[in-house]
Amino acid sequence: MSDLNVTDPPDSISVEELIIGHLCIAAAELEPLTRADLMIETIDTWRKVWPAAEAVAQVHGVTITEPVGIVAASSILAEAGVFIKAEQEAGR
Repeated sequence: MSDLNVTDPPDSISVEELIIGHLCIAAAELEPLTRADLMIETIDTWRKVWPAAEAVAQVHGVTITEPVGIVAASSILAEAGVFIKAEQEAGR
């Protein structure tokens, strides 16, 4: 059972959908890239974000693919972002 306030309708957004949306927005803001470069950049980013988002979602009793609503999905992604940033800084 989730400890998040999951109140949106069952067909609402999932964490995975929110991440994909953010990837699309980020891609649109990049300098013009070839399709191959854009695909590589997107996959690299997904591989960094997915494990952290999945781990945080599990802590809250949900998966990244189940519809939880924009508020809960945003909360999970924000928490995951802290871990991702810390991991990137530790790798420097």
